[in-house]
Amino acid sequence: MKVLLLEDVLLEQLRFQRTIEILGLKIDLTIANHGKEGILLLKNENIVPDLILIDIKMPGQNGIDFLKELKSISNLKNIRTVAFTTSNDPQDINMSYENGISSFILKPMNPNLYKETVKLLITYWKLNIQ
Repeated sequence: MKVLLLEDVLLEQLRFQRTIEILGLKIDLTIANHGKEGILLLKNENIVPDLILIDIKMPGQNGIDFLKELKSISNLKNIRTVAFTTSNDPQDINMSYENGISSFILKPMNPNLYKETVKLLITYWKLNIQ
């Protein structure tokens, strides 16, 4: 399974990568630091992930703006996209669903809950994409 992670915080990128390794989840992970970089990877590098995980609050192009652009590109608009974020702002949640997010998941701060959430998230989408 190919996953594109849009996350601007290096520590969060490393946390996700390390959790995947600890859990032994077999995914091909690509990381983009913000929405514009994600779009460039998708368009110019011909990366076509099975799943895109996005942080909502990012500098430059945030997660909502990324979703809007992604859903306007015919050959990319059907990629499953999940908000994996610390934002629990009702406006962010509503805007995400209005712009085609598949799911909205709050990123737990507790390390054990984080690990369990990542495990469930990846396992669920592996089963439902293939």
